[in-house]
Amino acid sequence: METMENANERAKARAKNAGSRQPHIDDVRSLVIFLVVLIHASVTYSGLGGWYIVENKPDSIDMATKALCGFFNSFNQAWFMGIMFFFGGYFAFEALSRKGPGSFLRDRLLRLGIPLAAYMLAFQPLIVYYVAYPQELRPMGSLFSLYFGRYLATGMFLDGSGPLWFAEALLAFCAILALAARQIPRLGKPASGGAKVPSTAKLLSVALFTAAFAFALRLFWPIGTDWMNLQFCFFASYIVLFVLGVLGARGGWFLELTSGARSRWLIAVFAIGVPAWACIMLFGGILTVSLDSMNGGLTWQSAAYALWESFTAIGMCVGLTAAFANRAGAKRRATLAEIDIPSPGALSRFLSRNSFSVYVFHPAVLIAITKLARGWALPTLAKALIVGLAAYAITIALAELVVRRVPGVRKYF
Repeated sequence: METMENANERAKARAKNAGSRQPHIDDVRSLVIFLVVLIHASVTYSGLGGWYIVENKPDSIDMATKALCGFFNSFNQAWFMGIMFFFGGYFAFEALSRKGPGSFLRDRLLRLGIPLAAYMLAFQPLIVYYVAYPQELRPMGSLFSLYFGRYLATGMFLDGSGPLWFAEALLAFCAILALAARQIPRLGKPASGGAKVPSTAKLLSVALFTAAFAFALRLFWPIGTDWMNLQFCFFASYIVLFVLGVLGARGGWFLELTSGARSRWLIAVFAIGVPAWACIMLFGGILTVSLDSMNGGLTWQSAAYALWESFTAIGMCVGLTAAFANRAGAKRRATLAEIDIPSPGALSRFLSRNSFSVYVFHPAVLIAITKLARGWALPTLAKALIVGLAAYAITIALAELVVRRVPGVRKYF
């Protein structure tokens, strides 16, 4: 049982870190944004997934390329947006406990709602009309006529969130959190005495629950379906990890994810998870039948895939957070109050301050480069990698040199 002295130290540590940036979390988020761009490039050239434009169909690429792109896409899909909700839950509770439900929700409406509205009402139609499908859409009418006559009038804009579906979902989660804290005030305050980092057994239980949740959701929303650009088939891990982040902040254990024991979850994910993925694909019939049985329904393939996906999500979230915390030099001495979070380096700060801009604006850049590269005679994997890296580099340069210099824009992007 935790002593009163330890509980007091936890409270001091929580107050010390409240509202402060955590360099290791910024670094993980920068990595995730980089992976987002590469995955969209992979989808563009493999056809395995949905994107604005797709250059190849899955049946038109060789089996080795399909397997590598398939693993890259599905492995990262299992965790990379989930960890963003994990961090989102942590920072949401920290803000809620400081500001109260009303101010917290107003702040989130501005921080998330303005970029979301800007993308749906401006960026999406501009990208689709001028970058993705200019030859197809211009004969149908001007941007003005299509925008007001179809995009707004028919409600198509509700499906135009693009990558900002994340902001939309996070805003909904924050609204529910604020409502819960208003109805039950103690939920918006740190837990008395704090709590310990969940044990391996508890985290495995969370993974099992997440798998069951995902399996159930996919009975109604199989993988590959969406509603207003929201893929509910993946929301099991998003919801669970957001709640886990909230609990980590409320219990005061989130910043304790720094031990070597936690980072060993990464080893487990790769040592167990990668072979498990291959077995599910091979024995699930990937070489002989379609993937429909894995996408949802009362099949063992759907259950196995949900279990693998949930184990990967929990393992990567815990393991990667711990590994990056160790890498950043977060040291745990006698008490949590003595954790030393060092200042980030210049590269880390550069990537971090531009990461959200890259997330928002990379679609236009990636699509433009994809069209310019149509004449390049390169293997599919090489082309996807080169185009993805180029899109990331150009977008982050534009973010630093242009977006951050527009008055009022840098606050939200």
